[in-house]
Amino acid sequence: MLALLMVASIEGTIRFSQVSRHQECPLPLKKSVPNSPPTSQNFPYFYQLNNKYDPYGSCLLTSTAMVLGCLGKTVSPDSLYLEFQKRNLDRFLHSDIQYLLNEYEIDDNWSTNHQWSRVISHLKAGYPAIFSGPVSFTSRGHVIVLLGVEDDNFSCHDPYGKFDGTKYLNKPEAGKFVHYSRELIFAQSAGGSATTWAHLCQPHQPLKRVIGDENCSQQFKNKVRLVAKKINCDPSDLMAVISWESDGTFSPSKQNYAGSGATGLIQFMPHTALALGTTTQVLAQMTALDQLDYVEEYFNMIDPAKLKKSLADLYMAVLYPKAIGKSLNYGLFTTPGIAYQQNSGLDINRDGTISVSEAVAKIQARFI
Repeated sequence: MLALLMVASIEGTIRFSQVSRHQECPLPLKKSVPNSPPTSQNFPYFYQLNNKYDPYGSCLLTSTAMVLGCLGKTVSPDSLYLEFQKRNLDRFLHSDIQYLLNEYEIDDNWSTNHQWSRVISHLKAGYPAIFSGPVSFTSRGHVIVLLGVEDDNFSCHDPYGKFDGTKYLNKPEAGKFVHYSRELIFAQSAGGSATTWAHLCQPHQPLKRVIGDENCSQQFKNKVRLVAKKINCDPSDLMAVISWESDGTFSPSKQNYAGSGATGLIQFMPHTALALGTTTQVLAQMTALDQLDYVEEYFNMIDPAKLKKSLADLYMAVLYPKAIGKSLNYGLFTTPGIAYQQNSGLDINRDGTISVSEAVAKIQARFI
């Protein structure tokens, strides 16, 4: 259960300046996410000029609150504004919008280059999207919520009112379920009718159960989802790797049984911790939530061209990065040798050689 990290073989520059940027605070009570796509009756509307805080600069925040409402979460734009302040988040930074939506158990597929066909399919499935363009609707740019597609029109919640193509009608109900033509919407998009800026939002899909996941808070599981999205892997696979490496404890201070000094969620080796700008002693004192930032940064050290993020490659990235992309029969460690001794529990058939398939079998066995 040792993460034998070959840092010297990993290419790339390490940058890690925002380890504790996000403050972990309990979220207010909220309704549960519906199991099926929302209906139009579930789409609440907020008029941004009614907001107490920055009414003329809160279209993105107001649109985020409306999307949360569409997906079963009860939150006002003003309470969301205060939550961003409390957590030291930037309400204009899309990665922070994505971070907070994830905390509300909402999957946010954010891109500046979504194909419109992808967006329309998302809307037809019954889920909302946050939409804008660089100079859309107003000279400063504006953000609205796309709710669906009807014939040649998009059904929208526009937090600023109703846009007629040249100017706005600013009234509290004017932007509710407003219909904008495809031509109008495409004209606001930086990519025209081909691509667009959008947050595609829907409830989290359930994680697969793994051994020891009862030791994890919901916040931890939500953050695993966010890390998995950033490193482009299946979050359930990442949970399984952490379950194995931490012996089901999900503890940031878990020590390796073989005495190698490996520590934590993915058993950071001492030299790996140094490469990440920290030490195993410091890692052991962190919360599991904070240590997930270092898990993310570790994977970011690995050349993405070498890492397909299958379950096998994901675990090889932790155990032995030189084996990424190798066949399942590839031999990792043989006896005699310190690496074999420290990982002998992986040698299922006891033939003196640990193969990729044997190592991955241990991860697959974590699913319950």
